[in-house]
Amino acid sequence: MPTSYNVNTDLVKGNSLLLYIGSTPLAFAKSSDLSISADAIDTSNKMSGNFKSSLQGVIS
Repeated sequence: MPTSYNVNTDLVKGNSLLLYIGSTPLAFAKSSDLSISADAIDTSNKMSGNFKSSLQGVIS
């Protein structure tokens, strides 16, 4: 495992993940998954007619 990040040799090839804080490696993973979703708040009312209306909610 490398002890510092080198832009010329430390490339991410899609099969491993190395997490750094500053120049210190903190965690290593052979597989990873990232999922980002946002909830929408329904704000439909009588005045919106047949149209659905919503506000942006919390991103998790």
